[in-house]
Amino acid sequence: MKYSHLILSLCLLIIVSCGGPKTTEKIVSTDTVRELPEASNEVINPDCLTLGQLEYALRDETETAYVLYRDFLKAKDFKEALPLWKKAFYRAPAANGKVKYQFDDGVKLYKNLYENTTDVALKKSYLDTVMSIYDKRVVCYPEDQSYVLGRKGFDY
Repeated sequence: MKYSHLILSLCLLIIVSCGGPKTTEKIVSTDTVRELPEASNEVINPDCLTLGQLEYALRDETETAYVLYRDFLKAKDFKEALPLWKKAFYRAPAANGKVKYQFDDGVKLYKNLYENTTDVALKKSYLDTVMSIYDKRVVCYPEDQSYVLGRKGFDY
């Protein structure tokens, strides 16, 4: 029994003193390696950024805001949706560069505010915001100008 403890202690001492296995290969973790996006000839419009043009952490946070505000909007929880919509819209108004629902959603949110206040100054402010959302849509998607101007006139 005495010898088994002694042998075990010696084995542990030898293992610890060796410092573990030795290797000549360089170990690279694939978790931290990210490929950089290829350079493109795309002109970046700072007034109409897309999610892909944001730095990684900001893009992730903005995408989350887009998803969450849409969920609140579908549940007609306008109070919770508005701050998330603002965060998403003002960081990346063009979203992914293809969808345009964020503009309609903003108009819906501000129309709701407009309809639920009696303050004339606030109503004017909400109307101005709706008009600026339409203007931003024309900047981001100039091909929609005729449609947007029609909607803008109707809502005004």
